[in-house]
Amino acid sequence: MSSGTNVFSQPWARVVALSIVVSVCVQILPILVQRIVVSQYVICNLQFAPEFIKQADYCSAHFSRKRYGGTTELGYFVDPLSVEPRYFQEVERVVAGTIQANVIQWGWETEKEAFAALKAAVQSRTQGNMEKAELIIQHALALAPHHPDILTEYGLVVEMGRKNVVEAEELYSRALSYNPHHLEALIRRARTLPIVEEIDREMLKKLHEKRSYFSRIPKTNMALRKAMKESYFLHIYHTVAIEGNTMSLGQT
Repeated sequence: MSSGTNVFSQPWARVVALSIVVSVCVQILPILVQRIVVSQYVICNLQFAPEFIKQADYCSAHFSRKRYGGTTELGYFVDPLSVEPRYFQEVERVVAGTIQANVIQWGWETEKEAFAALKAAVQSRTQGNMEKAELIIQHALALAPHHPDILTEYGLVVEMGRKNVVEAEELYSRALSYNPHHLEALIRRARTLPIVEEIDREMLKKLHEKRSYFSRIPKTNMALRKAMKESYFLHIYHTVAIEGNTMSLGQT
């Protein structure tokens, strides 16, 4: 007995005993912690656990950690107004029932109909029936408003049928915004863009000429003073009609 006591009284013996105790604790504690966590997960998530256990404080910490682990917000606090995923599923189901039935849903049938209308519009245009071609291509554009082939064909119909180069150039530009390498749209826009720029320059030139002519009219001109007076009263009457001003003509 005294020899055993003398052994533990040695410093090296105490170090060895402490090392053994620490190694045993290190090996046992992770197993205990794993068992506690697994048991909490089983109790709080599986279906056979009673509801009064899930609503107790034992599972509240587990669900709080679960909500916080799935969030992307910065902070150390759980969102007090968190919403369960089933809420969004119910909202989606309710909103889906309110969507109008006449809204076009894109699919392979819609795509097939749009290309069939495009083919019919091209055929009508080549035959010279521009009115029919425009009606058909408008239907195709309603089905596929972002398709570059349909936009380009619509531009061709507008340019050749209604001789509206400005609107045709706009349609070619829209087609190129969806497909910058569309060959037909590139060729057509390269041909119509100088014409549109020339039209813009002519309009700006006329505006500058009218502004210069107006600036040369003297302020004492009776026709100018009469026009300014009439425009002033028209402006007042228009403002009264919009804002509901109660002032009389003399007060203005």
